[in-house]
Formats: sequence, C-alpha cells, structure tokens
Amino acid sequence: MQISAFIPCYNNESTIATAIESIQSQTTIIDDFFIIDDCSTDNSLRIIEENNVKVYRMPSNMGRGYVRYMSTKIANHSIILCLDANKSLNPSFVENGIKHFVDNKISAVIGSISYNNTNNYLDRWRNIYLFKSDYNHHELVDCGLITYGTLMRRNAILEVGNYDQSRIHSEDAELSIRLKNNGWRIISDPTLIVHSLSSDSFWKLLERYWRWYAGTNVDVSIKNYLLNIFYSFSYMSRRDLKDKDYKRLLLSIICPHFQFFKNITSKLKLL
Repeated sequence: MQISAFIPCYNNESTIATAIESIQSQTTIIDDFFIIDDCSTDNSLRIIEENNVKVYRMPSNMGRGYVRYMSTKIANHSIILCLDANKSLNPSFVENGIKHFVDNKISAVIGSISYNNTNNYLDRWRNIYLFKSDYNHHELVDCGLITYGTLMRRNAILEVGNYDQSRIHSEDAELSIRLKNNGWRIISDPTLIVHSLSSDSFWKLLERYWRWYAGTNVDVSIKNYLLNIFYSFSYMSRRDLKDKDYKRLLLSIICPHFQFFKNITSKLKLL
C-alpha cells in the first residue's frame, strides 16, 4: 500500500518542525508528504519551507473541515496519514498501523495519545478526562474518528462524501457517523503512540473537551445538562477530591456548565 501523509497547520510555529520530523523518520516509506497551511500568521510557513516539505497555502483561514476536505482530494495514494501540527509519532507508527488494513472494512486506525507532563493542573486534567491516558487498553477497540494521529483509507472517506467543508470543528466526529452508517469500522490501536507537544489554556481546554465529546450533538435539553452535571460530580470531581487536586477540581466543576453554554451558542448559530 502506498501512503500519502499530510499535516494541517495553523499558527503552529513551536511544534511544526517536530511534527514534520516524526513523519520523515517513519520506518515505512511515505510516498507523498504535504502540508496545508491554513493562512498562518506566525512563522509556520517559513519553518515548513526550511524543512523542504510541499506546502499548499490557503488564501484565507478556511477552517478545519475545508482543510481536511482538500487534503483528501490532494492525496495521491490509497492510505492517508493524518497528523496534527502539535503532535508527533513514534517511528514505527505507520509500519505497525498499516497492517490493520488487510481488513477491507477498516476505514481508519487511530493511535493512542501520550503526554508525560503532569506538573500543570491543566495537563493533568487533559490527560485523565480528554486523553483518558490512564485507561489500561491492551487490545484493539472500535471507536469514533479522531484525526490527531490516524491512518485512513482514502476511498472510504470519498465513498461517504468526504469531510464537510463548512465545519470549523468536529469535522472528524461528523465524518465518523457517516462512515459507521455505511458499514465502515474505525479502530484504536494502543500500541501506536502519538505524542502531544503542547499544552492548552483553561478555556481552550474546555472548548476542546466540548468539541471531542459534544461537538456533533448540540443538545440543549435540561436533561442533557443535568446528566453532564451528574457525571462531573459523580466521577470527575469525586476523583479530583480523592487525588486532592483542587485546581483540577475547578475545571471539572465548570465543565458541564461550559458545555451547556457552547451547545446553546452553537444551536443559535444554526438557526
């Protein structure tokens, strides 16, 4: 199988070089490697050019859905490696992940994210509740699509209509629904390691949590709001208190209210 690799980039000057190196260092040959720069305003483009990677620069900031839609059209080969610009891969990621595509119903193989910094309470919260890094997975599991470090079958993406160009978030989660409705499988392999290279701010982390777990299900019902509050207090806050991590607790308490607010504002934008 031949492989196209791409990185979507928007103002990632501090991590893009490491992301590029991790693709160039794969133990399996990458046949086609390009970056789509979504009109970065920092030094990202200069760094990309210094690393001699083919780059397609958007004339204006088009958003996540459009960039991934274009990447699928540009890719030349049957398997596409997607890597976020603030992530990096273990050298054997492609070599081990490509084996799963002998199953013709596999549309995507997702790596397991790793981040070792626990000095910052925001990173500790992210590791546990967003990345779920303490889940002790040893086997392949079926899951939803997340594209931070993922191998995908190009014809599966095209078969279901490609990414939604209009989406500025949750474009992978929305595509996941269409893939599964059409009989395609998405699996996570815990042996394929993706390293997170950056931290999130307080509000960015809450928004990211919302995008991952609620971005395609804009539910503004009181029932959903109360369920999120219950989950926060019965699991997240309870665990934070047990660990005596009171800064982390603040995030857990605010999380369901932030999700409700984001659902309302997103619903209004759809009207």
